[in-house]
Amino acid sequence: MADAFTLLEGLEQVMSKYPKQTLKSCISYAKEWRTGKQLRHLEATLIVIDKDLIVELDGSGNVLEIDDVIGVGSGGLFAECAAKALMNHTSMGAEEIARAAMKIAADKCIYTSHEWIVQKLE
Repeated sequence: MADAFTLLEGLEQVMSKYPKQTLKSCISYAKEWRTGKQLRHLEATLIVIDKDLIVELDGSGNVLEIDDVIGVGSGGLFAECAAKALMNHTSMGAEEIARAAMKIAADKCIYTSHEWIVQKLE
């Protein structure tokens, strides 16, 4: 049975075929995910980010370019809306916004925990 690690490993393989072509890699991998024997039944969302692009992939073959902020999971819409409001109405930095938005999501959504990991990419 496929899992999240299988997804990531597969994406890494495709990205190695198309270096510095994140969108092309995502489209190619979405096709594999949708049609692959092991992956096609895996219901998940994968977020791919590089310095110029945010892309959301899912097992239905959707490849969506995201403009600025994305939230995933049961509290994702709460976090996304909170982050957008904070971006537009405060001078907070990205990490502060992410933490505050997650707290708001956890306060609103019974399925979202107040325990999360923030991983800063440099």
